[in-house]
Amino acid sequence: MSLFTEYLATALYASDGVTTTYPFSFKGAKPSSGELPYLDPSHIKVYKVDGATFTPLSFTMPTSSSIELSTVQPEGTNLMIRRETPADYNSVKWLNNTVPFDKANLEAMQRQLLFTMQETADLTYRDWE
Repeated sequence: MSLFTEYLATALYASDGVTTTYPFSFKGAKPSSGELPYLDPSHIKVYKVDGATFTPLSFTMPTSSSIELSTVQPEGTNLMIRRETPADYNSVKWLNNTVPFDKANLEAMQRQLLFTMQETADLTYRDWE
C-alpha cells in the first residue's frame, strides 16, 4: 500500500497503442500564478516502465503541460512522465554580487528544493507496478 494517494511529480499512463500525446500536471506551482511546475523543460523525462526497468523515450513538448512521443508505444505499455529537477547544484549561484539577492532568485531556489523533495517522495513512497 502506498503512503500517498497521488503523485507529486509523476504521471503514469498505459498506452492504448494509438495515442502519442499525454498531458501532465505536477504539484509545486501556484495554481493562479501562471508558474510552470518545473524550472526548465529539460527537467521533464519520459520512460517506458517494465518492472524495475525504466527506458527513456524520445519526445517533444507541444505545450507546457503535455508531451508527444516520437513513436507510438504498443498497447499496454506502461509510460511514466516525471519531473527530474537537478539536485547536484543550486539553480541560483550567489557569486561576487553578480546575481541579485531578490524575490525571484529566492523563489527559484525554494522551488528547486521543493521540486527535488517531491520527486524524492514519489520515488521513495510509491509503487510503480
